[in-house]
Amino acid sequence: MKISKLEASKFIPAEISKVFNAWITPQIVEKWFCPEGMKSQVIEWNATVNGKFDIAMIDGDDVYPTNGIFKEIIPNQKLVLVYGWDIEEDESAENLKVSRIDTLITVEFNNLAEGTNIVLTQEGVDPEEIESLQVGWMSALANLASVI
Repeated sequence: MKISKLEASKFIPAEISKVFNAWITPQIVEKWFCPEGMKSQVIEWNATVNGKFDIAMIDGDDVYPTNGIFKEIIPNQKLVLVYGWDIEEDESAENLKVSRIDTLITVEFNNLAEGTNIVLTQEGVDPEEIESLQVGWMSALANLASVI
């Protein structure tokens, strides 16, 4: 599998501290951290260096759990986290094989006169998944803008 990266950016007309806070506060994260039409459920969100997070994105009866670790936190400037999920490679019970996908996400917060620009980079993704991940992140960032 060839490894690649994606980038998503979003301008939010709000102070940088409010935008950053929306990434580190579990009660706010739960309101936006999923594509439109889905819901999210924060199981754990410990926004400290080496702190763990565990969040599920819910689409009807389908649940998509993701989790990882915060690696770097520079308030109002940058977050770096290992973000991953498990995938089942064969759906038959006797042949079930679970693989782990871990990616590296860097979120940069740029203060502008009218608000904040977020640049999210996700490294270590399968090139075949970039388009769907890009759509998902853009939708989630639009959700973020709507809750601030």
